[in-house]
Amino acid sequence: MRLRNFTPHPIRVVVGDVEHVWESEGVARVSESRRPADAVCGIPVHEVAHDAPFGLPEPERGVVLIVSQLVLGACDDRDDLVAPDTGVGAVRDAQGRIVAVTGFVVPPHPCQRTIQR
Repeated sequence: MRLRNFTPHPIRVVVGDVEHVWESEGVARVSESRRPADAVCGIPVHEVAHDAPFGLPEPERGVVLIVSQLVLGACDDRDDLVAPDTGVGAVRDAQGRIVAVTGFVVPPHPCQRTIQR
């Protein structure tokens, strides 16, 4: 299994005492369309819709692509994508900026999703 990074910056993953780094090989993005919505307290608001992702290579056997969570969420038809886990386990510097993650995330498998009541 090989990982390739399609985010705009290096991805650092720390597992125990081992750090892995993947340099960017390209940038996958999601285009968006926007239109004005009603302002909130005089502050402009836009309705945003995300369109199909672009900049992703075709799936390749044995290769997993690291992408942003926005791209990951826009690709329900791909099972070769992961995103950095920027949640509570992320490694942060003194200013609170993420400097590394401790793993990746994927969306839940459709059969494992729970119904909110």
